[in-house]
Amino acid sequence: MQSIKSSRFAYARGVCRVCSFFVSACLTVATCTGMAVAQSPVAYVYVGENGTQTPFSAISAFAASSDGKLTPIKGSPFTQTANVGFMLGTNGTHFIFVGPDPSNPEGYMEYLYSYEAESDGAIGQQVSAINTTAYTGAECPGIEPPAADIAVLDHTGQYVYVSYCGDAMQTYKIAHATGALTFQDTTTYAQSNSVDDPKIAGNNAYAYNMRLESLPNYGYGTGLNVFARESGGNLDYLGDASVTGPSLPENYYDSFDGFPGNYYYNVDYVIPPMTSDATNHFAVDLGIGKFTPPDTDSSVGCALASFTVGGNGDLTSTNSYADMPAVCAQAMLLSPDGKFLVLLPDNGRSLQFFHFNGADPITPLTTVVGKSGWFTTMAWDSSNHLYVLNGLSGKLHVYTVASTGVVEAAGSPYEPPFCGYDSQDGVEGCMQNLVVRSIP
Repeated sequence: MQSIKSSRFAYARGVCRVCSFFVSACLTVATCTGMAVAQSPVAYVYVGENGTQTPFSAISAFAASSDGKLTPIKGSPFTQTANVGFMLGTNGTHFIFVGPDPSNPEGYMEYLYSYEAESDGAIGQQVSAINTTAYTGAECPGIEPPAADIAVLDHTGQYVYVSYCGDAMQTYKIAHATGALTFQDTTTYAQSNSVDDPKIAGNNAYAYNMRLESLPNYGYGTGLNVFARESGGNLDYLGDASVTGPSLPENYYDSFDGFPGNYYYNVDYVIPPMTSDATNHFAVDLGIGKFTPPDTDSSVGCALASFTVGGNGDLTSTNSYADMPAVCAQAMLLSPDGKFLVLLPDNGRSLQFFHFNGADPITPLTTVVGKSGWFTTMAWDSSNHLYVLNGLSGKLHVYTVASTGVVEAAGSPYEPPFCGYDSQDGVEGCMQNLVVRSIP
């Protein structure tokens, strides 16, 4: 669910991982004397826009109807968040941002900010700000000033987890009534060299992030850190995650096993995209390699596998290589109901949709091929609408996803204002941020 890196320009690179929190949604359509009453929106959609430099200068907001049609919210675009930074997500009552020190808007992403979420979809006033560098875990070595590398909301919307320096995880609590941010605790894990945002299991019991580790006689391979969530919301580092499966042919290995040092690989394969459903399952896109004795390694491609989270945070897959779809993706996201999985393969040139079946093998649904540019940031609402930004044009696409197929909603795509793409100057790429707030 795109990462927030220490460089203030990092989130404009390539394909984004989505940072958003979804609240359960419902829709009521009333009728009276045969006349239909206007539908209430099923979600609010927010697109952060910036022309040439960070932080974001305005946020365009839309109300989404049950058929996926978007209508601008009164007051949009919202500018009170100017110089705050990156929308991390919303828990339904407040928005959480990651941004620079208020006195240095061009600085590093060191602060967490909380803003009111109004009932009509508007973004309200700032209610809280906290400096993450003032707490343990932010003592990063090196010449670059400290900055919150990666941050993510948990599924309950009560806690924010901030990853620092590849070896520390801070926990912050969000007060439900006021939105006040308070520091809880830090857990550290030496020499982990973590390189990904924490992926939290749908039941909030465990979280995982990827790392690069030195392997004897090989060089670098990947591994998983596992964290247990304590009753107070803090993440506690447990060590190396135990990963079992899926079953592969003889001499085949996946990106959880690590790659020998002479093997050339794409970092997106070695750091598998992971996303969780609402219970205890993960979807993982694994890079697959083959070792031919005595010393030859080759890439076989990628395979899409499902894993189940066990009682000790262990991950187990009962999939087999023959059952797993072969697709290499740069990002992936599960729908809130856990039924549908979408991937960004081909550097975002298409969207691939799958049925997610819990512990059972993942099965194909359909593919949507982009006509121009490339897809980047994705977000679901709770009514099976997928929202996707085009990294070239900045346009916002809306798709309705069902077991029978995927249809682009009428009126899509939309073009939010203040996009960073300049057709006259030929500047390719939009600095954008996408968050969806489903309506309870």
